[in-house]
Amino acid sequence: MKQIPDQAEPPIQKTITIEANQIGGQSLVPLRINIKAPNIRKIIERKKCHVSPPHQSKITVNYDIADCYGKWSWSTIRDWKKTPQFDSLVKKFHVDYHEKKTWGIIDRERSHGRKRHFFYKKNQIVREAQKRLGYLRLDDFEEVFRFRLSTNFRFYGTVAGNTFLALWHDPNHKICKEKN
Repeated sequence: MKQIPDQAEPPIQKTITIEANQIGGQSLVPLRINIKAPNIRKIIERKKCHVSPPHQSKITVNYDIADCYGKWSWSTIRDWKKTPQFDSLVKKFHVDYHEKKTWGIIDRERSHGRKRHFFYKKNQIVREAQKRLGYLRLDDFEEVFRFRLSTNFRFYGTVAGNTFLALWHDPNHKICKEKN
């Protein structure tokens, strides 16, 4: 197993459950995925499900593979439960979004005339975050999704089916500095 640069190895979940819409159908299918297997995207495709969420699908949020161990090179700890913003932003995010909003509504949310939330290509995030994706065995995803929860606070993860797999909080807007 790869060594984490700044901490002991975190426990990694063996399986996660995501929800995805079957291609050509409206039904949600719960998929149990062994995250130690490479190519989560291909597993979803083999099950004949959408990798990206259809706009009418409600978001589900999964925290099972959150990268909460250690800290970033810029000294921000990864565990958002230990941040002052946890109650005001992260808990509120879960209450406001999980199984309530559709991906279409999320796509249309605006702040100052610009999209609030969107995908970044993997090469648009800092190299350290790209390496973390590899360590977490999520480097088969070409994009990460970013929720803007406040002026500077961002919440990053990957999207598999209808499920947002929460990975990182970013209270100082350091994981990605590029404009989308």
